[in-house]
Amino acid sequence: SPEQAEGKRIDHRSDIFSLGSTVFYCLTGSPPFDGDTLINVIREIVNKPVYFSKKMEKTLPEPVVQLVKKMMDQNPSRVVYEDI
Repeated sequence: SPEQAEGKRIDHRSDIFSLGSTVFYCLTGSPPFDGDTLINVIREIVNKPVYFSKKMEKTLPEPVVQLVKKMMDQNPSRVVYEDI
């Protein structure tokens, strides 16, 4: 999760981010973040919002796409357990 990558305090929302990453991979067949080095992947996790291709967004139900995007929000204060 972004907060873990930045050395900040983590809680259950970090697990929600990780589960969202796993669901993203299961739905798309590719990882949500990509880079040629671990540092580049971590930078993407911290700074780049999760992105579904237009093709995937048309293929998947809209509530599923929105749920995964919410689970993978880089700002943990916007991830509310009751919303998930």
